Amino acid sequence: MRHLQISGTQYSPNVDFDPEARVLSLSGISRPENTIEFYEPVLAWLEEFLDSEKQRPAGGKPVQLDINMDYINSISVKYIMGIILKCQQELKSHNGLSVNWYYVEGDEEGRAWGEDMEAIAGIDFNLIEKTA
Repeated sequence: MRHLQISGTQYSPNVDFDPEARVLSLSGISRPENTIEFYEPVLAWLEEFLDSEKQRPAGGKPVQLDINMDYINSISVKYIMGIILKCQQELKSHNGLSVNWYYVEGDEEGRAWGEDMEAIAGIDFNLIEKTA
């Protein structure tokens, strides 16, 4: 399976989904002009990855999802939450999912987004405060 890398811009996030390391990383800013167009290839790759994960023996290391966003618009939240839920649903009975949610020190809204998504997904996130 190929490594998915999409360089971030001033409007779209950096995507680094490494199937070999089993680390899926989103970082930067997510407010693309056409959110559907941006996230479609990401979601297609994710489906393929999750299908390949079903072939792995259970009991291995969990997939790590790193979300390190400086800004997320409301439509992007829907897609990011969809990524989290899809991973959680597909991986919970297999090797599991570990979510690292990064937020800027003192950014209570950023932390709250992570807490809200954690509650919706029904799994514990690692809420990680980063220095500005």
